[in-house]
Amino acid sequence: MRNLAKRVLVLILSAVMVFGTVSTAFAATSSPTTAPEHVTSKNVTTYLKRTLNTNANGWCALLKTKDEDKNKTVVTVADQLKITTTGKTSKGATVKSSMTYKVGVIGGKAFDKVKNLKTVKLGKHVYQVNNEAFLTNKNLTKIIITGTGKIKFGKTSLKGLNIKNLKIQVNKKMNKELQRQLKANLHALGFTNKLLASNVSFVAM
Repeated sequence: MRNLAKRVLVLILSAVMVFGTVSTAFAATSSPTTAPEHVTSKNVTTYLKRTLNTNANGWCALLKTKDEDKNKTVVTVADQLKITTTGKTSKGATVKSSMTYKVGVIGGKAFDKVKNLKTVKLGKHVYQVNNEAFLTNKNLTKIIITGTGKIKFGKTSLKGLNIKNLKIQVNKKMNKELQRQLKANLHALGFTNKLLASNVSFVAM
């Protein structure tokens, strides 16, 4: 797959589902130990103007939401999405293949179009929330973390939010060490011990 992906010159992405309920037989997985290797340095834009960054080992980053989500107050990031690619190899042969990608990264200003966003539910494979991910979402008051693997919020990922009013719900199946690391991460972003106790909860999902 990796070699094939590197040879594809033109990608036309179709049959993509980024948000909503996704039926899946995959079990929850931990975050990768190293950052996914990008197939190409260029971002791939789908015909629906949803921007994604796909990787050879089955991971992708969500960079922008779809236009029709702009009036929503609650957005659920899918655990994974299926992408069908067609194009030509360096020898001119037409190739077509489908692959399911886990959504592992939330990009900066990913929810830029969703002005009324109040709650975002992260897919179970998300392991990284990039800087300024919620920069324009001043109404956001709840983040739900459904995964049980390690997750890290960038230094300015919560910039623009009122963290005193921000509730973070975490899957209580996350092990104690990862819970401790998450709390330390949030503490570095401005969550005092009092806020950690009142605004961060570990609940059954």
